[in-house]
Amino acid sequence: MNCPQTDNVLQNFHEELKQLALKAQQHPPFTEIRQEAMTELIEKIMNSEQLWYPHPSQLDEEAYRDAQQNLWLYVCQAIEKYNPELGSVIT
Repeated sequence: MNCPQTDNVLQNFHEELKQLALKAQQHPPFTEIRQEAMTELIEKIMNSEQLWYPHPSQLDEEAYRDAQQNLWLYVCQAIEKYNPELGSVIT
């Protein structure tokens, strides 16, 4: 059973991510405002503990870092495809 307070915090988190993604979409690539929104979006996701992380026994640190870099590159290049009606930023 979920705690209503936890659900509210998670809902607020997803709303923050949504607003940052929409803000980034409103500005052309390589503009300062878009870059700031994307940086904040990525930092919030990285610090959220919402990303899957392999068990230490399965961890190849370099491969994990490479995969993360590829993820962030994809997010930055494909932010225009984000549609909040289809799902949250995390999904």
